[in-house]
Amino acid sequence: MTLVGVFRWMDLTGVPAYHTVMKNLLPTLNNSTEVPELIDKVVREGGKGVLNSHGFYEYEPGESEVWEETFKEFTYDIRELALKYPHDIVKQRLREKLLKTEGKCEI
Repeated sequence: MTLVGVFRWMDLTGVPAYHTVMKNLLPTLNNSTEVPELIDKVVREGGKGVLNSHGFYEYEPGESEVWEETFKEFTYDIRELALKYPHDIVKQRLREKLLKTEGKCEI
């Protein structure tokens, strides 16, 4: 992640959601049927990340709200940047290049 690491990302987006996904998805990806102990422990202890200021990190009073605001701003900025690069941008650019090249050729 460009703004935060994987554990802060889980705090920002909700540790219980990752716990559920891992619980249901991991068995289809590998032989493990267990959620990683670290994530399981945070969820068992009621951790929801910034939602309740309890997750992988300790949050000072008011810090969770500032993390949420910063993350939201970052997310909107990244979305704007991502919209400049649609999934088919390489095909679009190749098509434009081909059209320019064909326009320069004498028929």
